[in-house]
Amino acid sequence: MEIDDNEALHERPARKGFLTSLFGRFRRKRPVDESSASLPDELVLAELEDAVEGLAETDLASAPENEAKAHVESSAEEADDDGEFADIASELVSTPADEGLDSARAAIAGLIAARGQAAEADVDAVAESIMAEDPAEPEQEAPAEPVAVAPDAQAEADVQAETVEEESVHGEDLSSEDSAESVASDDQVEGEFVPVEEEPSEESSAGKSTLPAAPAPATLSPAIMRADGSAMPRHRLGEYVFHKGLITSEALDAASREQEVTGDRIGQILVANGFLTDKDRVEAILATSSERIAQESVARSRIPSNLLDEYNIMISAETEDTVYVSTMFDEEIVRPIVYEYYSDKTIHFVSFLPTAMNGFIAAMKKSSAIDDISQTKETMLDRLLYKALNEGASDIHIIPRRKSYTAMLRMLGVRRIIHEGAMDEYKTMIAQIKDKARMDLAERRKPQDGGFQIEYSGKMIDLRVATLPTNDGEVCIMRVLDPDRVQPSLGQLGITDVAKWRKGFNQQHGLCLICGPTGSGKTTTLNSSIKEMDRFGKSIYTIEDPVEYRIPFTGQVSVNTTVGLNFATAVRAFMRADPDVIVLGEVRDEETARNAIKAADTGHLVLATLHTGSILGSVSRLKDLGVAPRELRYLLRSVLVQSLVRTICTACGGSGHHPDDHDRSCDRCKGTRYAGRTVVSECEYFENSEQVDRILDLQGDLDTARTWPTMVEDAVKKYREGVTDLDELYRVFGASIDPVLREQEETAG
Repeated sequence: MEIDDNEALHERPARKGFLTSLFGRFRRKRPVDESSASLPDELVLAELEDAVEGLAETDLASAPENEAKAHVESSAEEADDDGEFADIASELVSTPADEGLDSARAAIAGLIAARGQAAEADVDAVAESIMAEDPAEPEQEAPAEPVAVAPDAQAEADVQAETVEEESVHGEDLSSEDSAESVASDDQVEGEFVPVEEEPSEESSAGKSTLPAAPAPATLSPAIMRADGSAMPRHRLGEYVFHKGLITSEALDAASREQEVTGDRIGQILVANGFLTDKDRVEAILATSSERIAQESVARSRIPSNLLDEYNIMISAETEDTVYVSTMFDEEIVRPIVYEYYSDKTIHFVSFLPTAMNGFIAAMKKSSAIDDISQTKETMLDRLLYKALNEGASDIHIIPRRKSYTAMLRMLGVRRIIHEGAMDEYKTMIAQIKDKARMDLAERRKPQDGGFQIEYSGKMIDLRVATLPTNDGEVCIMRVLDPDRVQPSLGQLGITDVAKWRKGFNQQHGLCLICGPTGSGKTTTLNSSIKEMDRFGKSIYTIEDPVEYRIPFTGQVSVNTTVGLNFATAVRAFMRADPDVIVLGEVRDEETARNAIKAADTGHLVLATLHTGSILGSVSRLKDLGVAPRELRYLLRSVLVQSLVRTICTACGGSGHHPDDHDRSCDRCKGTRYAGRTVVSECEYFENSEQVDRILDLQGDLDTARTWPTMVEDAVKKYREGVTDLDELYRVFGASIDPVLREQEETAG
């Protein structure tokens, strides 16, 4: 088909519609922080229409090529800051018609694939209707070259239609994390196909004109298959994290099935089930649909609530190096305010959602003014709980005295005072706590235990409560069990020889031990190890006192001594429940130790914890509990002993001062000089019985049997690397680090 330049005037209306649809697509794909994003949609569309009308009303066919391009670029400049529309318009107008046909075909193919329309499309017919003199009757001289689609594209389209219809029943238009963007744009659906990058054709490499901003014709990425051979519904975020290796196909299948029942978003389900960390979910949203991040909100903010309210600032998300902010005010006014509290992060502005502002401010005020009762209608207990959750505290201590009481939070293993109040306030708070925890309000003479839940940031937080009678009144301790705090993977905990530990619990049977004092992170390490196992292919049971963090697709049992359910009886019950892995929260008596050895000896993998301070000490402890050395000889796989030390704040370098203002404390560590904790450990994997014999048959010097660095040596090593400091080592290990320091200094000298 050939069209000479005199027919260009007839082509312009069709080209106008084609360009308008293309520009609409590119505009939706723009980063949200560009200058055009701050304009109302009506103004942007009005500028676009003016530019296209100017293009259509100009006789470009009679103008020189360079003059035509200049006119198109200047006309499109008002509505297109990045020049994509101008480039596309220049290509279509100034390119000969036959070459423009190929360019249009490529652009339309990419557009159809990007919109997720899997139905068979005659691209040549559509392209020729745009370029032809009479768009209603496109010529059909050459055979059509269909868009590359999957063999069963129509079936895929039917599956997508059913998925969207099912999700609308649950109150959501889409099942992906990109649902809000898709609702706003009718031409984007949940099953949007992932384009596969193709190599340029020989014609393109030879210099043939193409549309620079339009993608190449895309193919459908292979559907992820379920175990029964059927294809899973398409989830953009789910497929992204799967292809990055962050989740397995079984985890995505389980989350997809749960979504069909609950209607929740796929990313939230993956996080709640422990398959994905919230940090990875945020990064996946940014990678698959950056506009979607505007609908998120953080649970805590460094900026005071009064400033957030005054300037209508919302913190949508945080990553290690970026904070995502939305506001109704001028960005140039808000940027220095945010920078004052987030000087260690890059500030990225996203779209503002007015409907979410009130809820965000209310959540921030609940904990930001614990000592100012005028700031919120919440009770002191509520403000104390939200303060603990915002600060990442592990425990809340309420301690009465003669005339007042003190509220303290344990953060990074150290208690800090956060509130001092009158005894009347204390009595009211204790009564509220005991009522929520279902304790006896009248009983003040003996210790009591209980617990309750609160909702925080869209999730339920468990609180374990214990009271202890003292001379001045009841001391109340609340353990905060926030599931987000145990999301890090095993490799992120800081275990030096984590590969040895993995070798142990990846065995089919045997005994693996995690040892350390109370508060050393044993539960976190245990849960992280379980999450690395195949929770679908293996039957995993745990017995804990009590269950602190729930792990989906495992059988978790809490000790209940009132009905005779203890560690020993639970292990016996597990043996009759077709187990593959048995996890013991603690081995504290002879019967439990014998049952654990029996389970390991009958072909099961047993993970257990002990309160010992070294690998050799753990073996001695098992001997004391009646375990014969000959039984350990063939069953012991790995032993990990650990403790926790605080890490130096990277924002202030451990000085505790703000990097730009030494009269202020650091925003991240609040002047404490520490901003996290890491594991210091000793670990050994026993490959065969001969290696176990070395630590079982000790007749003299313990160092003769030891072939691994001790926990104190590992702590000193991390001090040398700048991870922690000497003050922290003395706080945790005391004088036991002195011999190691002297030995290393003598060796270095």
